Formats: sequence, C-alpha cells, structure tokens
Amino acid sequence: MDRRLACRYPVATKAVILSLIESGSQVDHSVELENVSMQGCLVKARRGPRVHPGESVWLKALGNVTTPVIEGIVVSAVKPFLGKCAIRIRFLAPLPYQTFKMLVYGSEGIDLNLRDRPDYENDQYWR
Repeated sequence: MDRRLACRYPVATKAVILSLIESGSQVDHSVELENVSMQGCLVKARRGPRVHPGESVWLKALGNVTTPVIEGIVVSAVKPFLGKCAIRIRFLAPLPYQTFKMLVYGSEGIDLNLRDRPDYENDQYWR
C-alpha cells in the first residue's frame, strides 16, 4: 500500500478556498488546510461555514493558478466552543501526485522538514 493513501501529512500550503453551494449560489470561504492525504483532508475555519455531512464542496489553493480544483464530500463538521470549526473532507478522486506534492512541500516541491529527520532517514535508499 502507498503510505500517502492512509497517512495525514502536515501541509506547507495552508491557505485554501472552500467553495460550497448555499441558496443556489456558490459561496467561497477562506480556510486553513491542516493536513492532507491522497483520499481526504482536514480544514479549519474561524467562522464555520454551514456545511453538513454528505454535502459537496470544492477546494482550491489560494494564489496558485496551476492547482486544480479538488472536489470532495464533507465527512464531518465540528465547531467546539471558542475554537475553530474543523471540517473533514473525503475527495471524490485521489489527488494527483503533483497536487499532493505542492500542498505538502510547497510550491518549490522541497521537503521542508528534511533537517528535522534523523540522518539514516535522509539516505537516498531510504525512500
């Protein structure tokens, strides 16, 4: 199995736009992407958009024109008291690898956490 399918990776590209249909029109909300896998993600918002499980949503990286729009379905939406609204999203199709790489490593595609790893994990044969 590919680890990217199950593991949730922290992201370098945090600013994303969450689009949903409210009252027959498309509404965009600025949210923060917390973690991502090939099958889904977790986004957080200060003001929780009114989403319900099973509702269709679309994600787009803010400021990056080359990133495709990602279509997904809301799995859960939780708004704790005085906390950010946490929305779990399952993608309808697995993420393309280049989109996944851009979200996790940033627009440069460089592993920003490389220096925090032990030396044996930085070996070229490790991966």
